[in-house]
Amino acid sequence: MTMRRKDLMTMVAAMFLLLMVTLTFSCCCNNKIDVEHEVASAIHSDKPSLEHVYEDEEWDSVYILLPYQDPHQLGLRISDSDLKSLKNLSLADQYCTLIFGHKGGLVAYSAIKRSVVDFSNIKGRKFQRSYVFQMKD
Repeated sequence: MTMRRKDLMTMVAAMFLLLMVTLTFSCCCNNKIDVEHEVASAIHSDKPSLEHVYEDEEWDSVYILLPYQDPHQLGLRISDSDLKSLKNLSLADQYCTLIFGHKGGLVAYSAIKRSVVDFSNIKGRKFQRSYVFQMKD
């Protein structure tokens, strides 16, 4: 009887460890950040640029993912977990998603409420880090 209980405890511990490893790896691949406040401040300044809204990692360009747009159309290298999140975000009409890229790969992304800053009317989808936006009211 004790041998079966020990085997059961070992199996539960192994399953718990496997679950923890799976959760760790699934979370580490999601690069979602929240820079909506920083973006709003930057865009409504005298020089509307996103250059300093995200400083945690190196990035050289920003892409704008519109509502209902397929993330594949941007031509970026995107992990499967980020791709799934971006597809879900693109289904929400009230958001545009900024994707920070470096050398053609996704670094991070942030959903921005269109009521805060509406990027949907901007011509183009890829902008260099230092680009100065011409925002319409």
